[in-house]
Amino acid sequence: MASHVVHIRNSAHWKSELEKAGRYKVAVGYFSAAWCGPCKQIAPIVDKMSVQYRNKAVFLKVDTDKCKDLAMQFAVKAIPTFMILHQGQRKEEMQGADPRKLDDMVSRHVAKYAAFASGGYSLVGGSGSNNGNTGSDGSTGAAAAGAATAAPRRRNPWADPNFVPPGMRKKKQEQAQQQQQQQQQQQKRKAPSQNSPWSDPSFKPSAKRPSPNPQQASAASSSSGAGTASAKANDSRLKVNDGMLSQLLSMGFPKVRAEKALILTKNKSAQVALDWLLAHSEDADIDEPLQVVAPNASAAVKNTAAPMDTTPDNDDGAATQPPKNSDEPTLQDDMAEMDDDLKNIVDRVKQEKARKKKNNNNSNKQAEEAAPAEPKKSLAELSPEERKKRIEELRQQARAKREAEKIAMAKNREKTRKETARAALDMKRRREEEQAKAAIRAKKKAEAEKRRHKNQLRARIRAEKEARIRERQREKERLAKLKEMQQKQ
Repeated sequence: MASHVVHIRNSAHWKSELEKAGRYKVAVGYFSAAWCGPCKQIAPIVDKMSVQYRNKAVFLKVDTDKCKDLAMQFAVKAIPTFMILHQGQRKEEMQGADPRKLDDMVSRHVAKYAAFASGGYSLVGGSGSNNGNTGSDGSTGAAAAGAATAAPRRRNPWADPNFVPPGMRKKKQEQAQQQQQQQQQQQKRKAPSQNSPWSDPSFKPSAKRPSPNPQQASAASSSSGAGTASAKANDSRLKVNDGMLSQLLSMGFPKVRAEKALILTKNKSAQVALDWLLAHSEDADIDEPLQVVAPNASAAVKNTAAPMDTTPDNDDGAATQPPKNSDEPTLQDDMAEMDDDLKNIVDRVKQEKARKKKNNNNSNKQAEEAAPAEPKKSLAELSPEERKKRIEELRQQARAKREAEKIAMAKNREKTRKETARAALDMKRRREEEQAKAAIRAKKKAEAEKRRHKNQLRARIRAEKEARIRERQREKERLAKLKEMQQKQ
């Protein structure tokens, strides 16, 4: 009987056969020896099974006397030993020459791992083994025709260029529905409202609305400017103490800065205004004057222009208001939101300034407490040269304070960075030490396991050799007794 059992020569041959088996075949490892009696008894059954499962399994016969390294690798304890492997991994093992158990084990794993290992069928034609095999006498063609009538050839849907899989068809339908809904929404947005004059096909827009009279515009602008000036003059919050202003001007401060300091400090004193100037000398808007908006300026501008929410006149000459959608935000809502945001920003700026002022006051108080109590002259009592010198000293102190704060912040950032880097290095070093210790432990464990397997295998081989020697001795004794009996007879 033909056999498809592969006789393994060495470890490399074993690995190559496992790679050939691949994913869709099961490898059956058959560990035996030439002197093993049960191995010889079950050998014909293994040959028959190799032919039966030739498309789904490969049988690899290993002689333990020739391939001792494989026997040690798989810790073979007895022979014959049958082992099921799939993709190089051991799945099940059986010891002994039991044909029924062997057939059951192979059939189970073949059904589990090698269900798709057959030749298969072509989607275009019939079976792959019968395509194009027609004999000269036509007998094979007749058999193929009979098979075709018994089992009609299946139609290949992929041969049709217009074929669409069911899942893709559903997806395309959903995409088409979404596109149609988007187009409808766009058409609704573009379509004019029924209340609008543009919806009437007979509507004719009138001529362009004339621009306002230049004289009226100039009058409105002049009135708005006058209103602003009058508002600034009448506003009590913008009044400045002339004496304090002259003192600040004599100290060398610009007029814009001096006025702004007095207005924002509410004319409390020249010293308070001086402190404010020193604290805000680095602000970007320190040289910009305060802006005042007159309450009637916006009304004057509104009267000179047409409203923004009108459409062209109809035939009657009356401006038509466009339809308002209650769901869409109006201009008033946007303005209200902008006002709220601006108010929040102003509040935050005020809070920040108050916090800075409080910190400055606290630092000034601490400096005053630390310094010896000496009577200080006010700026008004000092001469111009002394006053300039005092102001320059105050500026240098403020500048030095800001530089000290910057240096302290930089030192704190550098300290934090170094601590973080040091902690990261410590963690990395500990992790590397743990990995090295784990690798050493794993290596020692593997070496101990390998030595144990070697010792077990050597002990089994020694015991088997001794058993064979005893068996041969008993056989010799039996033959000698038979010879003596024959001689006596």
